[in-house]
Amino acid sequence: MEIIIHFKDLIYLSSHLIGVIISALLIYIGIRNYPPNILLGLSFASLTYGAFIAWLIFSGQYVHFPALYRTGNIGGLLFPPFFYLYIRAVLYPQSQSIRDLLFFLPVFLFIFDYFPVLFLLSLSEKKNMILQEIHDPMLFVSFNQAWFLPKNFHTLFRTLVILFFWILSFRLLYLKKKENGFQKFEKPWLNWMIIYLVFNSLLIFPFLVSNVFTSNSFQYDLSHLTGAVLLLVSASTILFFPQVLYGTNQFEYIRKVQDEITEEEKSFEEKISPDKYHHIEKRLKEVLEEDKVFLQKGYSLADLAKDTKIPAYQLTHYINKVMDSTFYELINKYRIEETCLIIKSGKFNHLTLEALAEKSGFNNRNSFSVAFRKFKDMKPSEFLRKQTVE
Repeated sequence: MEIIIHFKDLIYLSSHLIGVIISALLIYIGIRNYPPNILLGLSFASLTYGAFIAWLIFSGQYVHFPALYRTGNIGGLLFPPFFYLYIRAVLYPQSQSIRDLLFFLPVFLFIFDYFPVLFLLSLSEKKNMILQEIHDPMLFVSFNQAWFLPKNFHTLFRTLVILFFWILSFRLLYLKKKENGFQKFEKPWLNWMIIYLVFNSLLIFPFLVSNVFTSNSFQYDLSHLTGAVLLLVSASTILFFPQVLYGTNQFEYIRKVQDEITEEEKSFEEKISPDKYHHIEKRLKEVLEEDKVFLQKGYSLADLAKDTKIPAYQLTHYINKVMDSTFYELINKYRIEETCLIIKSGKFNHLTLEALAEKSGFNNRNSFSVAFRKFKDMKPSEFLRKQTVE
């Protein structure tokens, strides 16, 4: 029997292979070393599954897998929230909560709408449905067996879900850049993220222009082959960005930076005197406690060096070695203490948490809440309630 493999088959099958490998690798590394990668691995696994179902339809092999009927859309709805939560976990650790389940409401909506088809039909009934639709791939994406939602709803809805999380992901990157910027060790991760999000737009654009074309097969390829291309490109490029696979390892970056310290900086560490320590301590106290420069949004180490008139490497050495902290931990600690003083004063009881965060120098409520829990071991809302009771 002659086996014919089309170019599109090669794209689909190649994307499946690398998708499975990268998904498994990310989840394995996530379990062993870097938990956010579990979310990225689940995102790739969901996208891989959706691409696999798309290939089964294109190749006509779907008839041999009736149990999978109408499950491909679940993968298409799962990968966007998993990817968004991955970005958030990398940029804002400890930000996960039970409310994150709300991001998966589109999946629950689809399962509920297709509950009779997914769980009540027999395999033979599902196979008959596949045989009725296999000659025209566009019939598969019309979703005309919905329980209560209209025909074609789920295809448009899935595109809007992808667009929604695409916007949220870019927003997270923008807020991070606006707040503290990206450190040198984070730049490769950011570069891959931009590559992925650019190719992610391939899943949005085809649906918007597919109605221009009259060929059903071309419309289907435009809407689904792009998913395989996204998977193939993004999963392949991960191999060139180990920071994505193994995490943005700040300690490794610090080690590399220390290897590049100039002779002047080495001399400072070797010959630093108690008087110099006292001078740095005094200037930090003046600038942070009296001038309260930490209330400025996006305040950086370069800004602190300028305000104290002390070189950045000397400040870093003092903050790391003497204060056993980092620059951003120090700034956020002062911001949280300022927030507590504001709350205890009772003068700003009318302010929302967003307003409190802004008044204390934070760019957004999310980073404010994460920092507050870190230094006070409770949520800002809990601290507010406690002060109200007292």
